[in-house]
Amino acid sequence: MADLTKTAYHLSREQEERHTQEAAAKLKLPYMNLAGYPFTKDILDIVPEELAVKYQIIPYLKMGHTIKLGVVHPTNESVLKFIEQHGKTIGVEFAISMISQTSFLYGIAGYEKVKHEAQAKVQAEVKEREDAFESEINDVRSAGEAAKKVSVTKLLDVVVAGAVKTKASDIHLEPGENDFLIRYRVDGILQDVVKLPLGQHHQLVARIKYLAKLRMDLSNQPQDGRFSVKNLNGQTVDLRVS
Repeated sequence: MADLTKTAYHLSREQEERHTQEAAAKLKLPYMNLAGYPFTKDILDIVPEELAVKYQIIPYLKMGHTIKLGVVHPTNESVLKFIEQHGKTIGVEFAISMISQTSFLYGIAGYEKVKHEAQAKVQAEVKEREDAFESEINDVRSAGEAAKKVSVTKLLDVVVAGAVKTKASDIHLEPGENDFLIRYRVDGILQDVVKLPLGQHHQLVARIKYLAKLRMDLSNQPQDGRFSVKNLNGQTVDLRVS
């Protein structure tokens, strides 16, 4: 049954592309099949995704100052008007090719793919910078500076890394009215590390509660738990939480 369904799909797709190719020939336009096309961010950025969806058009190739543009409805006046105006606005010339509805969907999937790739690249760069901050910690002062520069999700890692580097026995999170203070107990003496916005305290405590398997909805009674983290050297650090 699965093979029959697959066969029917391929026949339907072939028919769709054939009809699109025939329609393009009648209009004396080039035809393009974008299924599996290797879209790139710089080309797709020529037409913002929301406009591509609105007019059902996909830029797919740059040749000098000419941009090849796949268009589902190449006779639609509003589509043609937009293409002309957009070309003048950004200083390029669009060359229209007719594409099928499925080709257009492949193009939209291309937008999503390059968007995810860009986000992954940014996240990797942020992680690399934050790991660099963590590796530069060697005393209480540098721990405080690193804590100011990282995201909330990385803050706990940096705070713990600072405690390990300074040989702190305890980490104190002390909320005030507008901010909260992080302190380390080193050789029995509490040392101020850094003051951060109060909103980060709520997020940091929520993460600690989650890792320590404490009740998230309970804040007016004492709770105890524990969890482990790994530092940059791959060493396991065990923490007891109160």
